[in-house]
Amino acid sequence: MKLSDLLDTLDKESKKLLSAFFQEKKIRSSMPHDHRVAEMLELDARMGGALTQTLTEHLLTLKAYLQGRPVKLEHLTFILRNIASSYEVKLTSTDLKLISYYASHPEATPSEAAANLKVAPSWERRRRGELVRKNVISFPAVVNPARLGLRKVVVLVDEPQTSGEEVNVSLAKWLTAEHLLWGGPPLLLQVYTVPAGWAWLPIRELNPVRAWLVRSTAYGLNTASYEPGLGWKLNVEAWGVYFKELLAEGWEVPSESSWRRVEHEGTPLPLEAWEVKAAALLAADTRMRLEALAEAIGKSLAAAHQCKQKLLADALTPILNLNHVGLSESLLLILEELDVSFQAVEAALRELPKIWVYKVEDFRGSEELLCWLELPSGLTHKLTRVLEEVLAPVAKYSLYFRGYHLGSSLPSPSLYNGKKKSWQPPQPAAEKLKPSRLEKKRSL
Repeated sequence: MKLSDLLDTLDKESKKLLSAFFQEKKIRSSMPHDHRVAEMLELDARMGGALTQTLTEHLLTLKAYLQGRPVKLEHLTFILRNIASSYEVKLTSTDLKLISYYASHPEATPSEAAANLKVAPSWERRRRGELVRKNVISFPAVVNPARLGLRKVVVLVDEPQTSGEEVNVSLAKWLTAEHLLWGGPPLLLQVYTVPAGWAWLPIRELNPVRAWLVRSTAYGLNTASYEPGLGWKLNVEAWGVYFKELLAEGWEVPSESSWRRVEHEGTPLPLEAWEVKAAALLAADTRMRLEALAEAIGKSLAAAHQCKQKLLADALTPILNLNHVGLSESLLLILEELDVSFQAVEAALRELPKIWVYKVEDFRGSEELLCWLELPSGLTHKLTRVLEEVLAPVAKYSLYFRGYHLGSSLPSPSLYNGKKKSWQPPQPAAEKLKPSRLEKKRSL
């Protein structure tokens, strides 16, 4: 099937964007009026003209999942971002040293990094700048939502409803992440970041299969299995043996300095509306230029600096994120019950290239782990077999492959009331006559 054959499955804005891309590509324009079209043309050139075919494959998958519902512009935008993120940059040995240092010291200054790496400051500045421009490295933050008056709720739904009266429009404003999962019938994993005290709302409104309250977020980056100029050479079988040993012996492995854990706890900070806007900007880029931050929030340099320091001290934990280096596949591991400590599992997972671990609590108060594993191309199925072999005797677990994802760290700052220094409460839909499936389970 050709991409042009799929235009009828798109909404008006998505169809307009793709049609403009086709037209500009046909006439080979070097200066399209729409910057989004320019970005698509640049991506297509970088992919050797293969964007159309790749986009067709992604849209066919999404079409089957949406079951007649139109593909929205936001879907198309994030598909394009995911395609763009799949291109690979080969790292040198010096690149790896720079990345390893910043992974352990994301708050470090360029001069501190240059001194540690024993390179000239000009080289560090030039190479770091090049990696940032290529989106290989970035410096976002792990957010402590409790300090911003928020709570994170994760729901797993088997029949996502997105139209008409079936959706609570107010709740949709608090949706901050969405993942399409494969590994059986398609499922949708959604993350809602809601005002404190409203954690029950997504459960009540969506009637999910599973639901969790997020207690902490941990992030780890490990480049030990990356060979300079070649890519990832992860020995999955050897890692499986190491994993078994950890579980059998119950070893306590010290946390590496590149491991970042943020507990979702603390009293809310009394923030002004412009400070919440600054939090959203810094969550995406903790190294945002102070001049740009001050202009965005409409404050002086001194006020912007003071706000940044307060947020980094109390609500935002900087990390080094790594992209475009061959980690093109994602696996979700849900650990529900475990006969050994969660710490042993985390210690083994920290040996993998890139992981996110969310410690969560289900509706019964039981602790579980949601683990996102970002893996080199072609290793997902092999690692799945190893995980099944290792975990089957000691744990109750689920494994899913990720289709597409979209999201952000925080809800829109426009939902924050600066005068009351609190978030606007969501509006529940009309009272339901029947309890949700989780409420039924709780009553048994």
